[in-house]
Amino acid sequence: MRNFDIFAKIKFSPLLSSIFLISFLLRIFEITVPLNVDEVSWLSRSTLFFKFLLEDRLADTFLRHHPGVINMWLNGSGMLLNCGFNQLFPGWLDLKQSADLEGCLNTIIPGQIPICLYVVPRLLQAAITSACMVGIYILAKRLLGRPAALAAISLLILEPFFLAYQRLIITDALQTDFAVLGLLLLLLYLRGDGTRRLLA
Repeated sequence: MRNFDIFAKIKFSPLLSSIFLISFLLRIFEITVPLNVDEVSWLSRSTLFFKFLLEDRLADTFLRHHPGVINMWLNGSGMLLNCGFNQLFPGWLDLKQSADLEGCLNTIIPGQIPICLYVVPRLLQAAITSACMVGIYILAKRLLGRPAALAAISLLILEPFFLAYQRLIITDALQTDFAVLGLLLLLLYLRGDGTRRLLA
């Protein structure tokens, strides 16, 4: 078994940059359009999640049995950034002015989040999913060769249903991305192209 890290030898390339950029732009197009009622729930939960973290109420961070921990961190970080932007640029967002980030999070009413607060979490989601697209291409190229990897990543980036789900700040897109990355890493390991550390 060859003992090397698959991602260690990756260098900047126009193709990888293009994959990221095309994926990112398609996922932020019309970013201020409300798309799905579940986004309201996830943004509300994520805001409460970070609020309870900042208040050191760890038991209260368990808001739902649904497996959305990564979503909570990602969207909660976006809402925290919204509060930071609100402090830097008062009046830019539909938030009351507050002296600290925790106070700002307290002004966000779950279930009544204005669309302007969706932008930063959606940008973060688009960046993560686009990075995953690059990772999927790299692993698929190593596993199947460049032509198959290019065909696969083109379909994933442009396929309307998959693209639509990746534009939403719900768990489905991230679950799909990480599941595909995990499967590709497992297949590479089984073929003898990876280490146990990478498999873990």
